[in-house]
Amino acid sequence: MQQQLPSWTTYATLCNDIFVNTLNSELSNHVIERSGVLKYWLINSLRIAESNSEVPLNDRIASLVFLTEIWMG
Repeated sequence: MQQQLPSWTTYATLCNDIFVNTLNSELSNHVIERSGVLKYWLINSLRIAESNSEVPLNDRIASLVFLTEIWMG
């Protein structure tokens, strides 16, 4: 899916929307966690958020927003 979207910001926003919309479903949470999707999202979002000048600021901010949503969820 990430290769299909024009930017990391768009990808992170889409993942954030998916995550937020599945918070109320115990089954969805279980599937996202057990399948490794949540781990993948966390690792990639942290990698982007911690990057220095090689990653655009808006991508780093989108990653931080997504990580915050996961943390608060």
